[in-house]
Amino acid sequence: MSNQQKSSFKVDPRIAEILGESYRSSEQALKELVDNAWDADATKVQIKLPDPMTVDPIIITDNGSGMTAPEVESEYLHIGRNRRTLRGERTKKLNRLVKGQKGIGKFAGMMVADQMVLSTVARGIRSSFQLRKSELLISNRDLEDYEIIVQTSTEGAVEAGTTIELRDLNQNLSFPNPEKMRALLIREYGRESDIEIVINGQTIGVEDIPGASFEHVIPLDSGGTVKLKFTVAEGKRNVRDSGIAIRADGKVIGRPQMLGLNENELIPKNLIGKVYGEAELEGVDLDCVTADNGGFVENHVAFQEMTQKLATIVTKGLEETRGAEMRAAKARYQKTINQKLEKLPEYKRQFANRALERVLQRFYFEDEEKFGSIISVVLDALEYEPYWQVVQKLDNAKFGEVEALAEALIEFGIADLSVVGRQAQYRNRVLDDFQRLIDNPKTVEADVHRVLEANLWLLDIHGKLISSNETLKRVIESYLDGKYKGDRANRRPDLLIAHDMADNTTVIELKRPNHTLDRDDEAQAIKYRDDLQNSLQKIHILLIGKGKVTAMNSVNERENITILSYAELIAIARKRVMWLIRELKLAE
Repeated sequence: MSNQQKSSFKVDPRIAEILGESYRSSEQALKELVDNAWDADATKVQIKLPDPMTVDPIIITDNGSGMTAPEVESEYLHIGRNRRTLRGERTKKLNRLVKGQKGIGKFAGMMVADQMVLSTVARGIRSSFQLRKSELLISNRDLEDYEIIVQTSTEGAVEAGTTIELRDLNQNLSFPNPEKMRALLIREYGRESDIEIVINGQTIGVEDIPGASFEHVIPLDSGGTVKLKFTVAEGKRNVRDSGIAIRADGKVIGRPQMLGLNENELIPKNLIGKVYGEAELEGVDLDCVTADNGGFVENHVAFQEMTQKLATIVTKGLEETRGAEMRAAKARYQKTINQKLEKLPEYKRQFANRALERVLQRFYFEDEEKFGSIISVVLDALEYEPYWQVVQKLDNAKFGEVEALAEALIEFGIADLSVVGRQAQYRNRVLDDFQRLIDNPKTVEADVHRVLEANLWLLDIHGKLISSNETLKRVIESYLDGKYKGDRANRRPDLLIAHDMADNTTVIELKRPNHTLDRDDEAQAIKYRDDLQNSLQKIHILLIGKGKVTAMNSVNERENITILSYAELIAIARKRVMWLIRELKLAE
């Protein structure tokens, strides 16, 4: 018995927004249809892709819940129907997290083909209809007037599910590529244990991740074997749910295992994120699995042995892959490397090659531009480093004649001037950037503190070499921890401590760059000095902020207290740098 009825699209008010969306590729569009099968609680999806240059259709079949004719009309043909709003976040039967949201996935196949034929079975009733994109487009904005004939027939005990055929494929697009399709779906569904996806007769698996694949059978001393299959994915992006999933009796136990590789400092973290694989236990003592199958008993002998052996094999695979990728990366820049190496003295080239190998191991997975820049910086540093040749001569002259040693020391002095000159020029640029930091209203004390602590040369306001001192710092922190705790903890002052060659101690109180200093700030700094007097000697206070209020006349400044604005600090440092540059030029 069969009959037919007329139906039409039910247009959602968001239609203008929805129809503006598109898919990046044919494979991405077809994946949308697989997502629909997932939402229908399908446990098996079969995809038949035609051979190129044939007129065969694309066929996607699933054994999901299917649809009745009323469901086809009220749900499938309702454009923009939000599946999650109507039925919730999870599927009814298998409690899966729903993928479909906007109700337009049904039209994904129309990107690849002009005609879509849908046949679905639910509760012994088959419902089917067909759409032609070319006819649909003619309807333009009057989609509600486009008639769809839904045919129904009684099928009896036929298994529920849905089949979609896509015919008259778009000739402006390349045929969907089975390898690309498999790679796309394995990333999304590879870790799902309750769905099988078959493409052209082959179930997708670990080997479908693009990259170097490895397969091993590992015998365990504690009994049984582990069948390991894993791939180190190509490209720069990590794979979803990376690691080794371990199965026992067909079920995945817990989350994918990283096997301790993420704690191995010799393996780049980006590389670990590319490992994707499965290990199947056969004849292994399952006492190592927790009762809820949610993980492993970590101190079980079988688990420890298995983890160790898996880690060893995966590490070898990573090293092999890394070596191949490093060689490929190095090959892309070999011409540049060779040109740079030719400029180096012979004794430097061997060291340069070793240095490059270390750089390649760490950075080869970066993008092309950054990787090339890193190589150039390393080689330029080796080419222009003025100490190289001089230190070599010093080593050779140490046990030679006095004249040779004197000549080498003279050369070292000339090279040293060159280094100091470049350092002075760089410091001038740093002062420009520090000024920008100070001028930014968002800059806080902590930002300035970190900069000054790492660049104590900025604080040499009296021409004395100031350095940080951990012992003095601990004295200050001990005092602060005792005085500023409980409700007063958030009022803890921002202090930086340093000392000079004469063992004078400088306690530096920093304020935010937009804070104008007043007598209260001065009094607080003096209190710090008084409290620290028993632990430290010769204490000088350096108070730095935006400036000082007009009432703070320099005539009334306290002894051993210097009050500076950040502008003055930068000006003093810049004057010192410019003097050094002028002196070096006179010495040339």
